Amino acid sequence: MKIAQEKCLPELKHHILPRTKGFTLLLQGAEDRITGIYYLTVGFKKSGAKPTLLSIIKGRYCQAEIFVRRIPLSQIPKDTNGCNNWIYKLYKEKDQIYDYFIHDDTFEDNGLARVEIQSNYYDLLIEISWMIIIGIPSIFYLIKFLWTSSFIGQFIFLIVVILASIGVRAMIAVTEIERGSHYGTLLWSQLTFLYSWWADSNVTVYVDPQDLKHLQHEYSIILVNHRYEIDWLLGLVVVQELALLGGLKIVGKRSLSLIPILGWSWFFSESIFLRRIWESDKKVLEHHIRQLLNGYPDNYYFSFLMACEGTRFTEPKRLESMKYAREKNLPELKYHILPRTRVPGIYNFMLGFSKDGASPIFRTLLKGHSCKAQLY
Repeated sequence: MKIAQEKCLPELKHHILPRTKGFTLLLQGAEDRITGIYYLTVGFKKSGAKPTLLSIIKGRYCQAEIFVRRIPLSQIPKDTNGCNNWIYKLYKEKDQIYDYFIHDDTFEDNGLARVEIQSNYYDLLIEISWMIIIGIPSIFYLIKFLWTSSFIGQFIFLIVVILASIGVRAMIAVTEIERGSHYGTLLWSQLTFLYSWWADSNVTVYVDPQDLKHLQHEYSIILVNHRYEIDWLLGLVVVQELALLGGLKIVGKRSLSLIPILGWSWFFSESIFLRRIWESDKKVLEHHIRQLLNGYPDNYYFSFLMACEGTRFTEPKRLESMKYAREKNLPELKYHILPRTRVPGIYNFMLGFSKDGASPIFRTLLKGHSCKAQLY
C-alpha cells in the first residue's frame, strides 16, 4: 500500500500490487497465438484444513473454490500504458470478488455455473504405477546404498545427481514437443494425486461452461492470485481434469527451476523463469516467447500460468504495495498485491477454501486431511 499511495495506484486489500512489465511483454509478444486470458481467484473454505503442503502431505481435507472468468484478447488494450491500467483494474475486481468470498465463504451466486472437479482416476493409476515400478525399488536401494556405502560413494552419488540435472537442462533443446508433454503429465500428476486422492480434497469451480470449452482449444494466459501455499496446485488439478496438464507452462522466479524433479520438469517443458531484474528478464521473455511461438504447431495448445504480483501475499507486502498504488493513482486492493504487468483472451481465476475443510497448506495434504476448494 505504501508504493500504491506514492504512485496513485489502486490500493488493494487482499492482493499485492501486480508487476505489469512481464505480463505486458508476454501479451504483446504472443498476441498472434494467444486468444484468451483467464483470471482465477482461489479461496479455501474456513471449514477445511490450513491450505499448506504439509497439511496435504498429512492427508488433511481441504475445500477450495475457484472463480474463473475468460477475457477475449480483443478487449485488452494493445499499448503498454493501456495494458498496465487494465491489469490494475483487473486486480481491483479480483479484490472485490475475494472480499465476497471472505464474507460468504463461497463464490456461489456470482452468476456463474458451479462445476465440481472430481478426483481423477488417471492420477491414481499413474501414482500406483510409479510406486510399483520405480518408487518402492528406488527407496529400497537408496536406503541400502546410504547405509552400506562409504563417504566417497555418497559423494559420487551427489555428483551424479548434479550432472543429471545439468543433462536434463541440456536435453531441452532436442526434446520432442508431444513426448515432453506426456512426460510432464506423468510427473505433475503426482502432485494432483496428492491433493485429490491422498488428502481426499475437492475443488469447486464457478465458471461459464463456454469458457471451459474455449480453454481446451486455444492458447491462453491464466492469471492466478497467490495467497495460499498451495493455490498453484489447484491450477494443476483443474487443467488435469481438462487434459491440459502436459501443455501447462509457468512464468515464475528462477529459484523454482532449481527444485529437484519438479523444478527440473518445469524447466524441461519450457516454462519461463525470471530473475526479477527487468533488464535481463525482458531478454529472457522475448527469447522464450519467440522460441515457443515458432516451435509449436498451430494445433498444439499450451497455457501460461502466472501470478502478476510476483510473490505470495502477506499483509506487510500488501501495505507496501498499496503505498505504490496511491502514488500512481491505481485502485487499492484488500486481498491481493498489485499485479506486475508487462495475449487474445485472459482467464481470471479466483480461488477460495471453505471453512469446513482442512487448512490449505502442503502439510495438510501430506497428512491426508481433506480441503474444500472453490474456483470462480
